[in-house]
Amino acid sequence: MEKTHQIILTFLCLVLSSCQNNSLNGKTLSGLEEDEYFDAANQHFQTNLTFKNDSVIVERNSVSITTDEKSAFKKTGEMYRYKGAVKKNGNKLSFVAVEYKCSDCPPIVEVGENGDIKDVLDKKKYEGYMTKNGAKFNGIEFKEN
Repeated sequence: MEKTHQIILTFLCLVLSSCQNNSLNGKTLSGLEEDEYFDAANQHFQTNLTFKNDSVIVERNSVSITTDEKSAFKKTGEMYRYKGAVKKNGNKLSFVAVEYKCSDCPPIVEVGENGDIKDVLDKKKYEGYMTKNGAKFNGIEFKEN
């Protein structure tokens, strides 16, 4: 009888441990990104990634770093919004987020081979994996709010 209880207890432990929530669904993660494509040297963004099912909303707020530790910063007013679909491959995650809302953003243009100029949507590519405290994308730690 005691052996039966041990088997049942072991089975329940295995089932419950496999049911732990390792999904990003419904979570918002924050991280501090540096963007080398802007004119200002060391342009930083406080980036929030909000996940819902297999979709993600990326909100990038331009910030000014006020200390060497990068722990204190203030928002400068520019906000960029992107949305995309999350692809999962084992424990790896990736998505390409396309700009859909932006306040005070300069237009991005592309010159075609024939010289035509056209406006294009900005895209941000993220690749990474889940961690104990959130996720790591493009080498940057994003933690749950």
